[in-house]
Amino acid sequence: MPQQVAIVGAGLAGLSCAITLVDAGVDVTIYDKGRHHGGRLASRDRDEQVFDYGAQYFTARDERFIQFLAPLIDSGKVARWSGRFARRQNGQMMPDTSTHSRYVGVPVMRSLADAMLDTRADGTTGSLTIKLAHRVLKVARKGAKWSINGTLTSQDEPQDFNSSGYDHLILNMPPAQAMDLYPHPQLPERYLQPCFALSVSFDKVLDIPFDGINLDDQILSWVARDSSKPGRPDGERWMLHASPDWSNAQWLMDSSTITKLMIERFSTVFDITPADTCYSKLHKWKYALPVTPLADGCITEPDLALVYCGDWCQGARVESAYLSGITAAAAVLRDPG
Repeated sequence: MPQQVAIVGAGLAGLSCAITLVDAGVDVTIYDKGRHHGGRLASRDRDEQVFDYGAQYFTARDERFIQFLAPLIDSGKVARWSGRFARRQNGQMMPDTSTHSRYVGVPVMRSLADAMLDTRADGTTGSLTIKLAHRVLKVARKGAKWSINGTLTSQDEPQDFNSSGYDHLILNMPPAQAMDLYPHPQLPERYLQPCFALSVSFDKVLDIPFDGINLDDQILSWVARDSSKPGRPDGERWMLHASPDWSNAQWLMDSSTITKLMIERFSTVFDITPADTCYSKLHKWKYALPVTPLADGCITEPDLALVYCGDWCQGARVESAYLSGITAAAAVLRDPG
């Protein structure tokens, strides 16, 4: 009988871990509280207001990630973002001279996660089940098996679910959330900073000659013309990210005030006349930016058949999440149990 593995968290690390295990003949069940898989590969793709409000782009430096992306680039599910990029430091705008290509999912960033689920190897013997809208509240080790309990988030009335019989458990989530499920002494040392992500569309093209700008501003850390990415509909849509410190300090402020302050700061920094907004929506990422990532790709507890993974294990980049996932899968496959 194939090994049974449960993964909590359907972000990129969880997906790459799951696909690796399934290709090796393992049966995997992923639980996630959200309505979509992909984690911070988050996108809004309803009507014409299309935004990537999580990860903005990704680079590919590790050969394993490069090989994974190659067929997705060939098929058009991933494309190079040939935008104009800059850095604003001490009030001065300087073109970004980075030589690393920036890539995005097409038609939205979450498309990368969708594509992953279509890339399983021919002849795969393991099975993959993804249970969305399943909030895991408790995990327990009984004998040599793991059990999972939680509630369905899509129900008007709370409905519990229980599942058991898993040989391995993988927690793919921010350290603070993992601590709530099953504490580990290394987790409190790993801190993720918050970030406000504001999606906003304007009724006219803004006079800003760049499409993606890193800032050292007190309020804004990144702004991007989201509509300049390949495969996106026409329009003037921008993503504004607030700095971690400001996001943390204003965390309890109401969303309408945060939105107003961020748009005002955006107009001031780039010396533009405030344009009328056609749409705006704020998302608060409580756990966004790893401050002290691990050098390794995951934390393992072999005696418990337990693994912790996520981009915080290897860095803050999309590529880091992918590598953490396959590292976690390798740890499971090395376990003689």
